[in-house]
Amino acid sequence: MKQIKEEFEKVMRRETVAQVLIAPIIIALIFGWLFGSNQIYNSPITVMDLDNSMYSRQLIEKMDVSPYVNVVRVLNEPVEPTLLLMHDSTFAVVVLPDGLEENRYRGKSSNIGFVVNDSVAAAVGNLRQGVAEVLASENASLFMSKLVGMGLSSEQAQGLASGLAVQQRSLYNPVSATVNAQVIGFVNLIILALFVMQTVQIIPKLRVEGRFDGDIKSPLSLFCRVIPHVLLFFVSMIFVTGLLKQFGGLRFDGSVVDLSLPLLLYLLASGFLAMLLSWSVKDPAKTMPRLAAVVGPSFFFSNILLPLSLMPKLIQIIAIAFPLGWYTKCYQAIALRGAGIAVLGHELGALLILIAVFLAAILVLQRRYGYDKNAVGSLISGV
Repeated sequence: MKQIKEEFEKVMRRETVAQVLIAPIIIALIFGWLFGSNQIYNSPITVMDLDNSMYSRQLIEKMDVSPYVNVVRVLNEPVEPTLLLMHDSTFAVVVLPDGLEENRYRGKSSNIGFVVNDSVAAAVGNLRQGVAEVLASENASLFMSKLVGMGLSSEQAQGLASGLAVQQRSLYNPVSATVNAQVIGFVNLIILALFVMQTVQIIPKLRVEGRFDGDIKSPLSLFCRVIPHVLLFFVSMIFVTGLLKQFGGLRFDGSVVDLSLPLLLYLLASGFLAMLLSWSVKDPAKTMPRLAAVVGPSFFFSNILLPLSLMPKLIQIIAIAFPLGWYTKCYQAIALRGAGIAVLGHELGALLILIAVFLAAILVLQRRYGYDKNAVGSLISGV
């Protein structure tokens, strides 16, 4: 149809192609480079060794060997921990008290201080685990040595020291790679913003060009104008996902073919939502509030910043109307869990319902105002 041809000519302009294809690639490369290490595993810590004994030095070496801990400084004099944490050169301070070695041989407990800079959450998440693992292992070895000294075999001592052992298995994102969560989420959000920036201007541009009254008389005319944008951004998102997989360490265990359907439905739903929200806008330059009305809530409702299940029930109900959250669920199921499209009936059904609802609303507006220019004008001025 002529509408598809016209929109293809618009989106294939040099500046549009650069914005749609090149900008996401640059963003993906920058994000992949910035978060290539995913998380800080060797978090720098300072140890305040007030005991300064053979045992305290051995304990420091054991902490330094941990893959989560990097002992960058050892002090033998008391210093205010907040001063050491001031400039982020160290993320935690471990205080080994005076008399640590003596208490060990006497069988007495010792309180080890652990001061953490929680303002850098991504840097200390694994740090707590690393220090806790070292101390737990040390306690178990001390307990076992006492049991062996009482006449038990090493196997019996180990059984008493650790009768119940947790066999932990991390699935889907075992190394907590940031690229599999925040990076791909922010990249998709930026692509959504670019996509809505294009589709939210379709109706205002038709008004400026004087073709709005003619286009709304055909039920398929506006639908056809969304298709070129959907196809172009579909290619962009597939390409960026592949780029992050090859060069950014992105996990993708599923099939691109399975991802294609939810991606197309998501783009269609987002395009129709943008078109619906911009129905009353006369000037393309005034579409920014409508863009924010789609992109802003999509960011909060898409599980990128905070799990939706932790939000109030009312917010969860409102989030149903925003397609990005449903697409995020589909992406995570296919890319991270390797699921097929057969298990995504709930999510795909939700996207289809959104498309139907948005299309129905647009068709109602077309039928109501498509044949009466005065009615259209009164609707716009009223809104």
